[in-house]
Parts: sequence; structure tokens; C-alpha cells
Amino acid sequence: FILNSQVLIESIAAIAGNEVIYLSDLENTIADLKRSGNKSPYDQIRCSVFQEMLISKLFMDKARIDSIIVTDDAIEGDLNMRINDAIRRAGSEEALIDYFKKGMVEIRRDIKKSLIEQETVRQVQGKISENITITPGAIKKYYASIPKDSLPIIPAKYEISIIQLD
Repeated sequence: FILNSQVLIESIAAIAGNEVIYLSDLENTIADLKRSGNKSPYDQIRCSVFQEMLISKLFMDKARIDSIIVTDDAIEGDLNMRINDAIRRAGSEEALIDYFKKGMVEIRRDIKKSLIEQETVRQVQGKISENITITPGAIKKYYASIPKDSLPIIPAKYEISIIQLD
């Protein structure tokens, strides 16, 4: 007896240290970017979002190792501000619920999780770079020491805007 109606509940997209990136989190982030008007090709968005998630999870793993903990109190003000801003942009709480297809408890939980992760990453980055000092002269010296043929060629990009009033 074989069941052909097996449903995938969740899949792991990647593991960075002890941190897991779920496929649903990746897809939800991409969907949010698309809904907010990002016109980039799907594969390009997916690649950049996945890269950002991997980097963030590496910092989260480093925070665990270094015992860096961000409490709910540390982000509560920012959380309330973000929720109120999202409601204002959507027009109402009901419109926000309809937009995300989630209840306010879930929306608040998702934003809270994101803010805690962002603050944790910021603290880890601060701890890593707290004893680093670099001068503009050292940067110039470093780039002058690289052979010119080893530097990648970055194509010029132009953005032109025309405002015409009749």
C-alpha cells in the first residue's frame, strides 16, 4: 500500500554553524520583496536573499558562541515603531493582515524575530570590529600594492532621468 499524496511540510535550505535557514523563510522573504515592488529577476533576488541569510546566520552562530543575547526589551520600542509604520503604510490593521495573509500576532512575531536577529548581528559586528583601526593612508597603500591586472574591471553604469514640464 503506497500513499502518493505525501506533502512536504518544511525543508532546510542551508545550515550555517548551528543556525538553520528554512526554505519557507527564504521563499517568504522573496515573496515579500516581490510584493513590495522589487522587479529584479526571481533567480537574482533568490541568490542575494540567500547570501544575506547565510551571512546573518553565521553572525547569529558567532553570537551564540560569544554568548551575545538580545532581549525583547532591547527591541520593543523599535518593534512598536515598525508595527505602527506598517499599519500606517497599509492603511489599517485589517489591510495589513490582508496583505500578509497572517494575523497580527504572527506579523508581530515575524518582525520581532527579524529585529532581534538584526540587533544581534549588529552587536556581533561591533564586537568584531571594536579593536580595528584603519587609516585612509593604509587603504591607499593596500590598493596601490595590488597589481593593476589583478583588479576586476567594473563596467560603468549610467542612470539618466528626464523631467519634462510642458
